[in-house]
Amino acid sequence: MEFRIGETLVYWPYSHIYREQFEFMTALHQGISASFSSNHDGPTPVLLESPTGTGKTMALLAMVTAFQLTHPELRLIYCTRTVSQIEKALEELRTLITYREERLLSAAAGSDTMSSSSTSTSSSPQFLGLGLTSRRNLCIHPRVSEHSGSGQVDNKCRELTASWVRSRAGKMDASEFSSSSSSSSSSS
Repeated sequence: MEFRIGETLVYWPYSHIYREQFEFMTALHQGISASFSSNHDGPTPVLLESPTGTGKTMALLAMVTAFQLTHPELRLIYCTRTVSQIEKALEELRTLITYREERLLSAAAGSDTMSSSSTSTSSSPQFLGLGLTSRRNLCIHPRVSEHSGSGQVDNKCRELTASWVRSRAGKMDASEFSSSSSSSSSSS
């Protein structure tokens, strides 16, 4: 399904949209549009709230990705409390982008057959969705990343980064530091 909110063409990968989702996208569109108005100095924070299960994730992703087609400088940082929530958001984003690409490609194919003199090909812009989750998935320290369990990873990371560890490291005098660094360099 495709529809417009203001002048923004929104791609919606489902055959039905709830009134609350449309209202959510309309409010989001107003907030994003305010950031791009000529009499505004910078980004406008937009705070929207809706109960669990009302389709906020897809509504947000559909509006932001639609707006990005005409404003590629727009960026979205989507934060969640749990890994499963970010995985769900990434899955919905994948569904949305796949649908949008299919629609844009079929529209381009249709316009190419309608006008054989058209040399432009319309393709979906590149879109990157990146999930950054948990120390277990992101830590690159060799002593931490060798562990697979999230509890083990968290404990090892805490052993290296806890404030008392940093405090102790800051109190080491230069001779302790140079002897510990030279012993670690000689073992390499």
